[in-house]
Amino acid sequence: MIDSSATTNFIDSRFATLHSLPLTSKPLAKTLLLADGKTQVIISKEVQLSCLVAELFPSDITFQVTDLGLCPIILGLPWLKGAHPNIDWQSGNNTTRSPPLTPSQRAPSQLSSTSPPASLDIDVIDAIAFNKSLRSDCITSGTLYPSITNQPYEYHQYLDVFSRVEADKLPPHCTYNHQIPLEEGKSPPFGPIYSLSEHELKTLWEYLEENLAKGFISPSDLPAASPILFVKKKDGSLCLCVDYRGLNRITIRNRYPLPLNDRLLDRLCEAQFFTRIDLRGAYNLLRIAKGDKWKTAFHTRYRLFQYNVMPFGLTNAPASFQHLMNDTFKDTLDRSLIIYLDDLCQGSRA
Repeated sequence: MIDSSATTNFIDSRFATLHSLPLTSKPLAKTLLLADGKTQVIISKEVQLSCLVAELFPSDITFQVTDLGLCPIILGLPWLKGAHPNIDWQSGNNTTRSPPLTPSQRAPSQLSSTSPPASLDIDVIDAIAFNKSLRSDCITSGTLYPSITNQPYEYHQYLDVFSRVEADKLPPHCTYNHQIPLEEGKSPPFGPIYSLSEHELKTLWEYLEENLAKGFISPSDLPAASPILFVKKKDGSLCLCVDYRGLNRITIRNRYPLPLNDRLLDRLCEAQFFTRIDLRGAYNLLRIAKGDKWKTAFHTRYRLFQYNVMPFGLTNAPASFQHLMNDTFKDTLDRSLIIYLDDLCQGSRA
């Protein structure tokens, strides 16, 4: 988005983290005042990128890193001064200003050319219009924002439900916070550091950077930590796993029941149409209860970290999540909807 009132260029912190952009710390943090005249934002990181906004304007742009919500990038006054585009404020069209050619660069065909200047593939809009454009598929950004063309028409008004940005937000505390009660007199063990390959270390660093930025994990300095290892997925990528076996052995079991799969399917035996829903990052929708975060700590060569959201591998995690889902959908549960953890299936006759 172009914002002529922005005194600098901005990039969204989550967007920068998910794309592994090389952030650098500013020597002095900068405090900015937002357009409402009240809200202050502290900027402590920046990133310099070589951007090709249009074919005629490749340039190095310095972006200040902050939380922009749905807007990944804002081009402010510094970019406008450097690019100096022709903006038709009535039509909203933008055209580039071609740099003047030196005499040695001039060719007869170029001197006599009457072709119109190239058009920029950007529009000057405000934040509200930007969000509307996002919903109407005018603007897309990789995997962060779902394309409306990939969703059925009936779901267009719920496009934000499919948003990766929304799924990556730290959830609020609630009555379903995951608790980790321990047997009396027992403490979580302090596990060893398993040997990791260079590829695994790179994947670990990316995992830590991403989840620290989202607030899903935070540093820990308490005397408990489980070891980590990596498991290869079907697609060949690596999945970080925390070895919670020592913690699980001393955890008091949550006996909340999980449904039987064969009985669940019987509930929809007369249905003719089915809708299957798989939740994104389901376990991360629950926070770890205050006072229990330190028990989830895991050990890396860099330092200890603990989870702020419920991770996979905890013995009571399935029970906690099933409890949340059953209570959330209690009005339709076993009538038109069946739930097994993060898998939902809705059936209807017509």
